[in-house]
Amino acid sequence: MDFWLSLWGLALADSVNPCCINALLVMLTLNIIKGSPVQALKSGLAFTLGIITGYMTLGGALLWGYRLLPPGVIPWLNLIIGGAGCILAVLAILDAFRGSRGLTPESEKSTIRAYLEKATSPGSSYVVGVILSFLLLPCSMGPYIVFSLKLASYTSSPVLQFLLLLLYNIIFSVPFWGLSILAYIVGNIRFVKKAKGKILPYLEVVASILLVIIAFPLLKEGFIAIFK
Repeated sequence: MDFWLSLWGLALADSVNPCCINALLVMLTLNIIKGSPVQALKSGLAFTLGIITGYMTLGGALLWGYRLLPPGVIPWLNLIIGGAGCILAVLAILDAFRGSRGLTPESEKSTIRAYLEKATSPGSSYVVGVILSFLLLPCSMGPYIVFSLKLASYTSSPVLQFLLLLLYNIIFSVPFWGLSILAYIVGNIRFVKKAKGKILPYLEVVASILLVIIAFPLLKEGFIAIFK
């Protein structure tokens, strides 16, 4: 039960990440300006599939890396990842009070926008989604790293790990599908941005609390194992 609560809690916390959502909204805006709501919908769905592809690749790499670690390193890993998760949650709460602008450094935002300007078709949007899943790592990967560590402890079956990673990504991607469809239906990205600006800060606070609830036990477990 603890694992399943972690899966849903972390995936939901990750799903309202302002970094990825803001990137998606920029891409949808550019596609509506250059093309049409239909083009924006196709590109938004392809972009989301690209993000999922990158996430699945990263999740597999993390699980593979955990298998190579000696048992004595696990408590330290719990301590570091649990602590990092708690710190990220605090930063996310502070970001929510700033209007959920995201934790991506300003210097990196121009690079991300340059990629987004190239996402003018479903194919290019998919490729850009894969690339951005890596570029947005400092801002977006906290819950995913915590989940992959818990998944590595939950099962060693590669097939089950793959299916659970996929389930995480399906839950995580729900807001992205929703925003793409909403932009297509209303045909007005200003409406979508306004709704995002009102709702996202509250969701980010709730998601941050969920992340602390799940990450703190890892921090505590690692601390006790090392310093008992």
